[in-house]
Amino acid sequence: MERICGTNLMLLLLFCTNLCILVADASNNEARRPRYRRILKKRRHQVQSANIYSWPKVALRSLSRKSPVFDKDKSSKPHIIYIIADDLGYNDVGYHGKRMGSIADTPAIDALAYSGVRLENYYVQPSCTPTRASLLTGRYPIRLGLQVGNIEAPDPTCLPLRETTLPDKLRDLGYGTHAVGKWHLGFSRPACLPTRRGFDSYFGIITGFASHYDRNRNGINSLYTNDTVEWGYDGIYSSELYTQRTVDIIKNHNSKKPLFLYLSHQAAHTPMEAPERYERDYQLNYPHVWNRIYDNKFGTKRKKYLGMVKSLDVSVHVVTETLKETGMWNNTVLIFTSDNGGRGGGGGNNWPLRGKKNTLWEGGIKGVGFVHSPLLPIHVSGTVHKGLMHVSDWFPTLVEGVAGGVAKGPLVLDGRNMWPSISQGQSSPRREILHNIATPIRSKDTLDKQGVMGWRERLIWGEPSNLSFNPTIKAAIRHGAFKLVTGPRGRQAGAWEPPPETRRSSLPMLAFDREDICIRLYNIDQDPLEKNNVAYKHPHAVHRLLRRLGFYDRKSKMPKRGVDRQAVPRIKKSGDRLAWRPWLA
Repeated sequence: MERICGTNLMLLLLFCTNLCILVADASNNEARRPRYRRILKKRRHQVQSANIYSWPKVALRSLSRKSPVFDKDKSSKPHIIYIIADDLGYNDVGYHGKRMGSIADTPAIDALAYSGVRLENYYVQPSCTPTRASLLTGRYPIRLGLQVGNIEAPDPTCLPLRETTLPDKLRDLGYGTHAVGKWHLGFSRPACLPTRRGFDSYFGIITGFASHYDRNRNGINSLYTNDTVEWGYDGIYSSELYTQRTVDIIKNHNSKKPLFLYLSHQAAHTPMEAPERYERDYQLNYPHVWNRIYDNKFGTKRKKYLGMVKSLDVSVHVVTETLKETGMWNNTVLIFTSDNGGRGGGGGNNWPLRGKKNTLWEGGIKGVGFVHSPLLPIHVSGTVHKGLMHVSDWFPTLVEGVAGGVAKGPLVLDGRNMWPSISQGQSSPRREILHNIATPIRSKDTLDKQGVMGWRERLIWGEPSNLSFNPTIKAAIRHGAFKLVTGPRGRQAGAWEPPPETRRSSLPMLAFDREDICIRLYNIDQDPLEKNNVAYKHPHAVHRLLRRLGFYDRKSKMPKRGVDRQAVPRIKKSGDRLAWRPWLA
């Protein structure tokens, strides 16, 4: 009898213990719910309450409106909306900046990113033209001769005419292709214009930058509709003008035909111009932090820049709501990316990363990016993709992965199809990224593009001419966790710059990171801020990556840059205003 009672008591104690464990697990699971759900709820509330998100020509509802369940019709190709922000810093979106001291307020962008797939190991080129060229061709800029600088008027260069572009491929697959915003891939010949490179229509500036209100630069107009100079729309801010054009395209599009829409914003590129209502929104929501920004040239630029970022967020909100209203949203893949790092100096901010635009440090080439779509399986929505990805990967990813076509052509592609990784959570097929090789254009450019090896480096590595690749040339390559950076360090371009609103000083270059060092190796997985040069600890990795740089350098095309004296802006008949036009046959 005592044995039976003892057994029952043990069973009762075991039952009580298991019950306590279940209750504890339930409470822990509640506490461990993903942080992004709470942030997403907060962002949605901000979108609903902010009156700046109302659009005068489009009656829009809240971003948090639930979409109908998607009818998975295999015969219907998804619509593709590709939005690219200009000079957007890594720390200038809310889902990065809130943890890093930035007050960049982007609730619409954050809501899409947190419920989509965030690309947190995604790389672009260090400036505007190379990134756009790589995106539209799927090839590294060294193969195009566009690896150094940007195409600026009156430069006779343009995206090589032999290249098959992303809109070319998608148009062959039945897509309607439209481009809105900044082109920046050359216009010296009529064949260089967007409507000759695969787009059915185009509206935007053909140059690299211009005034956000009249599309003029130095008194010369660069706004085009298709292949014709456009003289209207003075006084309308660029983000709002391009967004309204995008809304018109979506509303007039036959939803039964797949749509590829390339929205390339001018914001947040110079000149620093933004509507006052966007700045007032920061003053209302962040009065204490806003007033902490110094009233000097850097502080003034920062305030204007944040207003420009807000205009981007409003644009994203309006575009997504228009897609929902037209019934296209449930069959849409939306991609949001930056083209390079922020400019620094009060403009774009890349904290805590090192460097800025036009550099090969992480701050210059690590892009902001995410994919959002109702077509994504629920198990990948709200996740972070940490596999390596490069901007050239969008070409095969969209052509093969999304549209179901064939990306390969007569020319070698450097991009990889990342759609299985993004949509199914598979590992990235990419192990290596050539960030760039800045081939010197002319002999007088040598001092700008090349560094000088000190005697210590020559003693360790040998003479530059005896190595697989000349390490005095500015270049960078990533393989696995290791990133090799060669060439000059740069001065302030290689520093760590916190956002001005924190009132923290920029971190100087490390004392041991001398200017006469041309070979730097970083383990990005362990040292994402690039503070510890481990080249001397891993000489085999250095030589292996130098050989890879030499391999790519032998396949590179020599860049051509210059001013064409024939490129004279022409005078419009109706007045004395000038406009850029193609000047070569």
